[in-house]
Amino acid sequence: MKPKDTKHLRLRYKTWGIHYKIPERLKSHPRFKDSPAFYTRSLHTDSLTTARRLRDAIIRDLNAGLDDVYDAWKHELKNRSLEFDKDNPHLNGQQAYADLLVDSIVDEAIKEYGIDPETGDPLQISEEHQLVLDVINNRQPAKHKRLKFITAKFLEECTANKLAPKTVLKIRRSADWFLGHLVQDDIDIELIDYDQVRGFITQDLTNGAAGATINGHLYGLKQIWDRAKRSKLVTGENPFSRHRISKDTQSYDPYTWDEVAAMYRAADDELKTLIHAAATTGARLNELLTATVQTPTTWKRSCWLFKFKDKGKTEQSTRAVPLHPTLQLPEGFTFDMSDRTVARRFKELKDKTIGEPANELTGKPRKLSFHSFRSTVITELTVNQRINEKVVGAVTGHLAGSAKVGSIRTYINPDDLEAKFRTVSDIPWFG
Repeated sequence: MKPKDTKHLRLRYKTWGIHYKIPERLKSHPRFKDSPAFYTRSLHTDSLTTARRLRDAIIRDLNAGLDDVYDAWKHELKNRSLEFDKDNPHLNGQQAYADLLVDSIVDEAIKEYGIDPETGDPLQISEEHQLVLDVINNRQPAKHKRLKFITAKFLEECTANKLAPKTVLKIRRSADWFLGHLVQDDIDIELIDYDQVRGFITQDLTNGAAGATINGHLYGLKQIWDRAKRSKLVTGENPFSRHRISKDTQSYDPYTWDEVAAMYRAADDELKTLIHAAATTGARLNELLTATVQTPTTWKRSCWLFKFKDKGKTEQSTRAVPLHPTLQLPEGFTFDMSDRTVARRFKELKDKTIGEPANELTGKPRKLSFHSFRSTVITELTVNQRINEKVVGAVTGHLAGSAKVGSIRTYINPDDLEAKFRTVSDIPWFG
């Protein structure tokens, strides 16, 4: 903290006090209704250090739990109604507090904005009063019906109920999966229908996604939709139910290095770099698309930083992996492609260059997709190079690598990176 930090503080007669302007976003909150523009009070101390501590605590308290003004007014009106009934037992419930409040709001709006001669309604209602009327009439704000808002609310409840972190992450990732298929950032949950969900599922199955993975996404989305239904935001049948996806557990087949070379040479520059990166790291597609190339101050070579800014699929996902000696990329490099674009373009490239090859022993089609690069690298290092699975896990972020070996969260250890570099260097590259 800066030595002379006196923000929101006032010194009067050698005693510090707080002078905090109520933020605009809080003025419609019932807690601050009819309150002055500034919150002021003496802190009863001449110590600036103590005053800063008290100031920070007061401001945190003032802002605590104020994210949802709608819910706050819902709670406030319930308490006011109970208090009104208690103070007016002679009415026997024949006069509701909500009715009196509506009349008061209408009268005030007419006085301020005028009256519509045809309807007798106010010409305008203030934003704050409209919010109160929406609460009384149980009209949810538009944002309450958005998938992101409902998901955040549900996850907050899950965490408070001490649901397993793994399950919470699964639910969060399911919403991310669905939104990732949309052309917009969010959607009104009422607009989601069965055919839309089925279309996304078919697209993923076509691109080689495992049935078990998709079922995991649907599980989380079912929970989110059911939570919205309990809040009466939606009605009818859950669009994430009854999709009957086979839990295909067939692993992705690895590419041969000749196949990798053929696809690499036929790819354009952007896809060529992505193939080079995938075949020398074994990283998942989403990890590569969100990674950045940086040179740690504690080491001499450039590294991929995977999942340092967002959550990965497992604890081992957050890791630093040295670039393969044959791959030269500038500091700060990131891919500028979406996973859907890559999946489409890569499938076209794969089909054009290697087709749909069959297993020479069984005659069955091999399961190949972009994810097969991961199988290629893991197979090369563990089977051909006979490197310990935990060491390989440190590079690929695979579950075989323990958290201690595979993750670097608080610092980047040069000895660890040197060992990873030796492992990465064992991956052959024809270039």
